[in-house]
Amino acid sequence: MLQAQHLSSQHAVQVSTQDTDKLKVINVQDDIQETLALIEILQKHTCENKWTLLLAPDAVPSKTLLESLSIDHSKLLIIRQRHLINIEYVVNSALKNGNFGAVVSWTNMLDEVTLSSLYANQTEFNGYFYHFAASKGVTANPTLC
Repeated sequence: MLQAQHLSSQHAVQVSTQDTDKLKVINVQDDIQETLALIEILQKHTCENKWTLLLAPDAVPSKTLLESLSIDHSKLLIIRQRHLINIEYVVNSALKNGNFGAVVSWTNMLDEVTLSSLYANQTEFNGYFYHFAASKGVTANPTLC
């Protein structure tokens, strides 16, 4: 049911993709890999005429870094984890309303039950959901399509 995809970065990251490619779990080993994968996701989705929602911990790339990589930060909406009460509701609402091209969440923000629920509802998504998960010894050389 899960298949590996590859990220174009040179760092070892594994992306597990569910059947419809609307929900992606990205396994990363460190903050550098996470940042590179996030930048690639943002570059992919900033060309769309939709928002990108980051359900983020405090350590997200700075505005300066995003600007230096020509990522339009005006299309980003960042909600810090401490301000989220019902993350599953936020993800479902954002992806079903058509205004968001992508929603990104980080490790320890979602449990397996919530991910399974999102997986079951992904056919209703109008955008993509990416979830960063801590990797356990992954040594793939991935690219995100």
